[in-house]
Amino acid sequence: MMNFITPYPHGLDWQLHKNKSDIAVHWAKVKNSPFKAVRGEMTVAAPIDQCVNSLKNGDTLQEWIDGCILSTLLLNDSTKEKNTDNQFIAQLIYAVPWPLKNVISTELNTLSWSNKGKQAHLHYQTVTPQHSSEKQHLKKCQSMKHTEGIWIIEAIDEKNSRISHAGFADPGGKIPASLLNSSALSGQESSFIALRKHIHHEVGLSIL
Repeated sequence: MMNFITPYPHGLDWQLHKNKSDIAVHWAKVKNSPFKAVRGEMTVAAPIDQCVNSLKNGDTLQEWIDGCILSTLLLNDSTKEKNTDNQFIAQLIYAVPWPLKNVISTELNTLSWSNKGKQAHLHYQTVTPQHSSEKQHLKKCQSMKHTEGIWIIEAIDEKNSRISHAGFADPGGKIPASLLNSSALSGQESSFIALRKHIHHEVGLSIL
């Protein structure tokens, strides 16, 4: 994984974009790219395991990721498994304004734990080489050139957690940088709002 993306940055000059309803959104320039990195932070009223489970559910990511119209948990081409305790592949399709093609992104997600189970790191990055399942979508979608990021989930106490995310995407193709940068910032906030609602809903269901 490339090392210019991290919620606690080294070498990125993060600028605050918005801080509202306990959701902070930042942006930063990325060297040699017209596309910006984005970062979000928030707290949720849910235990760390619940937060991690929501992020790991590759079949429901479209329920809270802004602009995502389809998410699917895939078989790993090498292991022929859908997921393990610490790794899974998710395929996401993002809606893009006509006449541009939608974007398909297939991402390898790797989970690790630290601080005696009180902190989780979920890294994701574009699958290379291209996953076999993308071929059936290429008439209507273009493949994401590169995306990467990290989720950090920290236990505040037994019932509350802090979630941080930093990500970068280069879709390739003809999507204007100004359009992607603007949508990335608004999408980071919208995704966090939806993710918080999603997690709180899941917590409510687990209590019943």
